[in-house]
Amino acid sequence: MKKAPMIVMLTAPYVLFGLYMSGNTEVWPEALIAFAAVMLFGALYAFFLLRMGCNGKQILFWCMLLKVCYIPIFLLIYLVSLGLFAVMIPIILILVVFDCLLLLSTSTYGICGLLRCGKENRLPAKIVALNIILQFFFCADVLSAIYCYRKSRP
Repeated sequence: MKKAPMIVMLTAPYVLFGLYMSGNTEVWPEALIAFAAVMLFGALYAFFLLRMGCNGKQILFWCMLLKVCYIPIFLLIYLVSLGLFAVMIPIILILVVFDCLLLLSTSTYGICGLLRCGKENRLPAKIVALNIILQFFFCADVLSAIYCYRKSRP
């Protein structure tokens, strides 16, 4: 049951992108609201994982998995934006919000995992502080998540 919210978070961007590519504009506003709700709930769920007794390495694993699995959706958005640049101009704001929701919702897992690893003495304090900052930058967040998961002591 602990994994269900993360699995929903993992699939939500792909479902939204699939709806957009299908051209079904009738459900688009509801889909955007549902996507935002899933991402916000998922971001808050990272803090509940701390209270449910997950250790830092487990939370960092989910952070890393979410960030790595989101790479294809970012590439799809980039490629579609290049091919349909003139058509994409009206939805630039939506894409910015979409990207920021993905970044912030997964960064909460990284922050929670890093704080827990710091408390459990799995990572040094300097590494924790630096990687918390890196969690807020595109591309650096993925590298930070992989590094922290690999370096956190068992």
